[in-house]
Amino acid sequence: MHPLWESRYVSEGRDNLAGKGIASIATEFNYNEIAIIPWVATGVDSDYTEFNLNAIYATQLFNTVDMFIGYNHLRSRQNTSNAHDNEVSLDFSYFYDNKFQLTSSAYYSFDSQGTFIELTINKGYEINEAVNIDFQTGLGFNAGYVSDGHNGINNLKLTADVSYKVIKQLEVYAYTSYTMAINKNAERFVGDQTLKNVLWSGIGLSYLYR
Repeated sequence: MHPLWESRYVSEGRDNLAGKGIASIATEFNYNEIAIIPWVATGVDSDYTEFNLNAIYATQLFNTVDMFIGYNHLRSRQNTSNAHDNEVSLDFSYFYDNKFQLTSSAYYSFDSQGTFIELTINKGYEINEAVNIDFQTGLGFNAGYVSDGHNGINNLKLTADVSYKVIKQLEVYAYTSYTMAINKNAERFVGDQTLKNVLWSGIGLSYLYR
């Protein structure tokens, strides 16, 4: 179970709620290689709600390569406007060693009939048995996913997060992220108006129950 508060709601390099925060909770149910993840979120000081239902199949292709195939059903409401979508995703993770990871993620929206791709490099450090720090660098590419935004490289994101294991089944974690807009053209593309240079952070819990 993952409750989380974030100072902004940022995705695809875009500040979705005009600087306002979001609170969410996700619950992950795992059975063998299948994970079912319902996620519910509400805007902080904004009239926004969102529900996602994810189903993910994970498998190990090689000793150092994992593959994830996912389906996500989304529903959201902002003010009086409702929206829904269905997406499929394909992720590959390459583990150079126990603490260095390369990931490629692609997700396709049936509503916009477009794809967004993210390439990330992650490096983790174990400070001690209770404290871990991770640093991540990622590039985002739009291919019609943001239908009214420009295609091609969209943003560069830098993230640092720290987690502290309170007890065996409970962790507290916090992160700070900065995303930088690339090739923004708000005069030509309406979807680029929310593509910004943004700094935001979040804090949450992760509880494992059996």
